[in-house]
Amino acid sequence: MKYALVIIEQVSDVDASREALGLLSNEVLSSASQMPQVERLNGGTYLVKLEHGLHDLAHLCALVAHRKLHYRTLFFEEAPPFVITKDRDRA
Repeated sequence: MKYALVIIEQVSDVDASREALGLLSNEVLSSASQMPQVERLNGGTYLVKLEHGLHDLAHLCALVAHRKLHYRTLFFEEAPPFVITKDRDRA
C-alpha cells in the first residue's frame, strides 16, 4: 500500500469534538517537520504517503490516540481519485 487515509470520527458532543480536532490540527502542524508525508485534507481527514515507511502514520495515530479520538484508516495502492492533494493538478 502506498497511501493511508485517516478519518477521525466525530463524537456526539459537537463542541468537544471541535475542540479536540482543533488541538489535534495544531499538534499536526507543529509536528509537520517530523511528519512530512502527512497532508491534512480537511478538519478530520489526513492523507499519509507510505512510500518511506509507516513512521508518519504511526506518529499521526499516536497524536489522535492522545486526544482520545476514534479514527478509521483506509489503505490505497494509489492516491484515491476522489482526493485532491497538493501534488495533484487542481484544475
